Amino acid sequence: MKELSIFQTIILVAAAIVIIIKTVHFIARFRGKKIYRWLYFDNDSIFRSKSAESVRQKKLQNTFSLVLLALFFLLMILFYLG
Repeated sequence: MKELSIFQTIILVAAAIVIIIKTVHFIARFRGKKIYRWLYFDNDSIFRSKSAESVRQKKLQNTFSLVLLALFFLLMILFYLG
């Protein structure tokens, strides 16, 4: 059971790091955007981007969201097993 709490701590730290990176990236790249865009950019928003760099940055934000979601589900599974 001690290994389980170590895994939970590692996942929590990883999630915190991803949240910090995602927030810094969002603030640096997307000034003036709505705060709900921090969570997800829809396909229409990505399609209407003015440059390829903007498309890449929006897709990166969405990837960060998917990583956070996966870490959250993994953490919930570990809490359930613990």
